[in-house]
Amino acid sequence: MKRRHNINRSPAFQAALRPVSKAAEKEYGGNMFFIVLAVDRPGALELRLAHRQKHIDYWNSFPGTVRIGGALLADDSIDAPAKGSGFIIEAENSELVRGLLARDPFVLEGVFGDDIRIDVMRLGIGDWKPG
Repeated sequence: MKRRHNINRSPAFQAALRPVSKAAEKEYGGNMFFIVLAVDRPGALELRLAHRQKHIDYWNSFPGTVRIGGALLADDSIDAPAKGSGFIIEAENSELVRGLLARDPFVLEGVFGDDIRIDVMRLGIGDWKPG
């Protein structure tokens, strides 16, 4: 039987979702950038492969939201198996990021484990940095 995962009940996920202060939101102005690191549940590789296209289609349905994203690899070989996912997400606030993640097929189908980390990032360098 497939185990469905409710991300909102995960203690690790809740701990990672410290609210972003209003002062921080004001400092960034407009949208903010969030780094999301989600580690797969042990033994979830088959589930990952089965739901990969739904996961990609889901995130592609929000143009401009995922600035970069992809699989976290088990080692430094390009053909290494995935062990999780990493994203840089542009959004107005952390609540929106939580809402988007809660509907990700990898969350709904139990690919991601309880180790999901969300951090807000102040942009400093990079070719794609706005303005």
